[in-house]
Amino acid sequence: MTNNAGPVFTRKESIDKPGIIGARWWQESIATEVPRRNALKGLLALGGVLGAMALIGTCASRAFSSGGSSSGGTSLFGGPPDVEFAPKASLDMQKEFGWNFGATGEALVFDGTSTTPFDKSSLDSIDKDLAPGNPAYAPYFVPTLFQSPNAMPKSKPTGDPEAAAFQPLKDVLVPVLTPAMTTAFNQGKALAALLAVDPHAKDVAVIVDMPGASAIAFAAGMAGVRDPVFLIDNWPHPRGVVAAHLTLAAAIYYQPLFAKARPQSAKARPMFVLDRNRLATYIDDATQFDNRHTAKMPTANKLIELGVKHLLYVGPNAVDRFELDDLVDDFLAYAASRFSFHVCPAMAFEQEPGIAEPFWYGGSKTANANFWSHWDSAATLRTPNEVQVYTPKARTTPYSSGTPTPSTTSPTRPRPSSFGMVPVAVAVGTGVILGARASRSGSWNRTTSPSTSS
Repeated sequence: MTNNAGPVFTRKESIDKPGIIGARWWQESIATEVPRRNALKGLLALGGVLGAMALIGTCASRAFSSGGSSSGGTSLFGGPPDVEFAPKASLDMQKEFGWNFGATGEALVFDGTSTTPFDKSSLDSIDKDLAPGNPAYAPYFVPTLFQSPNAMPKSKPTGDPEAAAFQPLKDVLVPVLTPAMTTAFNQGKALAALLAVDPHAKDVAVIVDMPGASAIAFAAGMAGVRDPVFLIDNWPHPRGVVAAHLTLAAAIYYQPLFAKARPQSAKARPMFVLDRNRLATYIDDATQFDNRHTAKMPTANKLIELGVKHLLYVGPNAVDRFELDDLVDDFLAYAASRFSFHVCPAMAFEQEPGIAEPFWYGGSKTANANFWSHWDSAATLRTPNEVQVYTPKARTTPYSSGTPTPSTTSPTRPRPSSFGMVPVAVAVGTGVILGARASRSGSWNRTTSPSTSS
């Protein structure tokens, strides 16, 4: 019987090195059943086979080195993909992958305490309870911070399978009250009392620019006399450059007050509320998450349409009583549109010695009456801790051009190219986002030679 089976091959050696993926095969019958001359011919033919296999191996190796994978999560042969690092907008990444992107499982740290009963279901309506009461102000409200508690990720980073399970922000939030918040609340009440009774205040819009939690508290003290329009455009993060979770915790504490005051606030002029920490110093993307943002104030023409004629800017203290860099161009535009401008630090409102409350302008009931006379004293030099007429000054910074922003269109303000960005790991070849570069469990932290994208 004729044996039609092909020659028998046995693998003697496998090769799996960079640039070479293949195997060398020998035909056992060459040495025993075929004459030497035929064996040599067979070896020549076999050499061609090996050359082809080496070429295939080289191509496979190149595919591996470029992260070739249809999913973007693994290489062609099941190993970790090649990655490059690219900057992406921090808030976009949080909305896509979760508020704690790159730091799942890490805790938020809260200052202060609160004994107020807290029902987490109230967070379902916080963005509505803290919205302006007057519908005319709604287009300028930035609800970003108040939308974060209930937000769920749309995707899961494919390169970070060992990351802790996602936990919604609402499950880790608590209301917080600090001594600084109590002070800011009383300062806001003192200013509100002045604005509520004097004709000077009829067309005055207030800009509150204080550190997050204090800004919320100051606005709560003024609620009902001025309609709060919050302009806080970031989300909390465990490694956040800006401690937005403390701002949110303060908002939760005062949420019932804001909700109750909304009908009365709807009849009042606007109060724009900013987090003064929004441009905080950013040092290291390995340990910090850049959740900074810039202010988004209405244009001068929009303020005129709202019936505003006078602006009062409230900073935290006598040292920090002027606008931050991202407001320079806006303030120049307001001045060019002939708004009257005043500045007054929150610390201008103090307790009278020996009396717990109320707070007064100048620290006493007697000095309180000086507020409007100081307001009108344009030619008189005021102390840094008093209300005074202010003329914004042009200055060029990474956040300002030193020229007025257009009065009819939303401004495009300068800002550093890396501002509000987070480095992410991206699969080479597919562009799939694998996770945050700083994630301690990311597979790219176990690769030896990741590439970098500027």
